[in-house]
Amino acid sequence: MSKTNVGSILTLGCIRDILGENEISRPKKPVLQLVRVNPGVAEGGSRYKIGLSDGFELIQGIIPEHLIKTVCNGKKLERGMIIKLTNYNLSNSIPHQASKTTSKYLVILGFELVRDVPLELYGHVHLSDDAERSRAGISRLNQNQPQQSQQPQQSQPPQPPQLRPPIPSNYGLNNSYNNNNSTPQRSSNKNLDEGICSIDNISPYHNKWKLKAMVVQKSDLKTWTNSRGSGKLFNVTLMDDTGEIRATAFNQQAEEYMNLLELNKVYYISKGKVNIAKKQFSNVQNDYEITIEAGTIIEPANNSVAPIKIKINPIKISDLTNYEKDTTVDVVAAIKEISETTQIMTKNQKMLDKRDLVIVDESEFEVRITTWGQQVNELRHIDIGTIVVCKNARVNDFHGRSLSMYGTSKLLIEPNIPEANSIREWVAKGGLERATNVFSGSSYSTGSINSPEKTISQIINENIGNNEKGEYFATRGTVVFIRKENMYYAACPSEGCNKKVIEDGENSYRCEKCSRSYDHAEYRYVFGMNISDHTDSIWFQCFNDTGNIIIGKNANELNNMKENEETAFEDWIDSRYFKSYIFKCRAKMETYKERNIIKYQVMEAIPIDFVEHGKTLLNNIKELERS
Repeated sequence: MSKTNVGSILTLGCIRDILGENEISRPKKPVLQLVRVNPGVAEGGSRYKIGLSDGFELIQGIIPEHLIKTVCNGKKLERGMIIKLTNYNLSNSIPHQASKTTSKYLVILGFELVRDVPLELYGHVHLSDDAERSRAGISRLNQNQPQQSQQPQQSQPPQPPQLRPPIPSNYGLNNSYNNNNSTPQRSSNKNLDEGICSIDNISPYHNKWKLKAMVVQKSDLKTWTNSRGSGKLFNVTLMDDTGEIRATAFNQQAEEYMNLLELNKVYYISKGKVNIAKKQFSNVQNDYEITIEAGTIIEPANNSVAPIKIKINPIKISDLTNYEKDTTVDVVAAIKEISETTQIMTKNQKMLDKRDLVIVDESEFEVRITTWGQQVNELRHIDIGTIVVCKNARVNDFHGRSLSMYGTSKLLIEPNIPEANSIREWVAKGGLERATNVFSGSSYSTGSINSPEKTISQIINENIGNNEKGEYFATRGTVVFIRKENMYYAACPSEGCNKKVIEDGENSYRCEKCSRSYDHAEYRYVFGMNISDHTDSIWFQCFNDTGNIIIGKNANELNNMKENEETAFEDWIDSRYFKSYIFKCRAKMETYKERNIIKYQVMEAIPIDFVEHGKTLLNNIKELERS
């Protein structure tokens, strides 16, 4: 077979694309010619070192011996054969000790034999297999090879120039995964704790960094779509004893690293890109953030001798009354009660998992804490008595005091820290069996409604809420009217802000709190509704979370409906009347236009299960008969 015919089979010039920064443009199944085949031994099994040509350039690669036996059916790979790569990764070779340089090589995970007999090398390649060229990673040319004097036939493709080493790519140094195994590449450094950079020292000006950090927060895998296309992403918050930093992976890296990175585990991370943090998307306390790239190396710190010290400032649960609503605190406690997982509808019409816990500490006070999303998933196998650290938990005043986890909160399960050890000792001595205190207005029991249940006439006649502190109660009632005017407002789309924005131009909304403008706003509910039972009626104020349940659509959807089809909007609101709920409420005295009035706010609305409600009524009747 002539050289020209070999050239018509090869994917000419594809090595540059393989080494390019754009993974999408990399050829899926390039056809290359073997120019060198050397057996070698690797940790965990044998492999072959090979040299591959695309007719213009050469690149080194490795193929596991078992793969060769499977594909070739006992036939040996020989120089001159042509193969098609069906599955491969790009990685970096171990530096040559003399030059301290690295070069790219291919990890062949799947291939096919296109020509199973040796053919004349295409591209005037005359290579020797001396040790120096083998160590160099990419074979070099025989510079003395004479040029062909004959011109190629017109019907044949032009002869390529003499082969040259490929131009190194700036796109990462290592892909930590192969396509068939999610195990990261291992470092050759025996002591992985050498050269660790602390999080507070990382910056875009520090190129050769290596972190040892714990994953303390992990998002779900999200999808995004905009005018430039679509993709996937997820992010984690990493923490060491000096601080925290956010790391984000996109598209292929998001899919590959999603299952590798686990909450509350420690990893070595290097070769990521450090950027200025986008504060509008994160409340992580760091001016920088990391982008996980194809070249990023992530390794579990399974044999680490230096444990991570989590930086927390825990408070006692009994001290929660000293903290205002919406402040954040760190709490170390033991789980006393666990509720069933429920789901709520978000403003984006997605179902979000929710799970409540009751936690208690040595102060012998208990408090409810609500977890969401990925945190719920991490809690699926926990038991009563498990020690948890709730970092950056938000303080609420529901039932006197409660806690909730949100975007930047971290939930650590059974952490090995001194603060957790003291709680473990308290639990071992029977702490969970002791009677615990609850906050004023809270007789909360997970999964049940033990707040004082009142009829509407009792709420009015007993003057519930006639104090500055406020009171909590539950009532069963039916929605008979909803104020349709000004049901919602345009809010800041930044996570955790929710402040009202000002429209300052076409498709431009200004948030004074964040001091920036956005191209859209997120609408949030705030409306009044009249609730009635068999005794009386009363006006309640409803906010976004309960508004989603009462209305059955989020505020963005309702606003679109109102702007595009007024009649449909009116009909939809009318369809929400005469539905019954159990309302968990707060009553508090407020001053309005120099008048003291009691405002009733719905904290939670639960559709009534009429079967269970009927059983409750029967039990009440039986109790009355006994008395």
